[in-house]
Amino acid sequence: MCFISGPVTGLDYSEVVKNFNAAEQKLLDNGYKVMNPVNFVPAGEDWKKAMRRCLVAISKCDAIYLLKGTENSTGSQMEIDIAIALEFEILFEGLEIP
Repeated sequence: MCFISGPVTGLDYSEVVKNFNAAEQKLLDNGYKVMNPVNFVPAGEDWKKAMRRCLVAISKCDAIYLLKGTENSTGSQMEIDIAIALEFEILFEGLEIP
């Protein structure tokens, strides 16, 4: 299962949905099962509650797909730290998916 990680805070929510859904489709097209946060974190949810949901979800994964801008996202940095510690496959937006 591949978790999608990317910036949310400070972006228009329609842009967030577009970015995450495009990533989901790309991953599905490449044979991955996907954990897409926009499918289980309600729009406008408090950041701490949203991160709790994401941390539970990422625990069920073994890969992470990093959208552009993750370097500026506190939540993404937490998710990346977990992915590294648990030796996830790490995929990057803009690079070919193996």
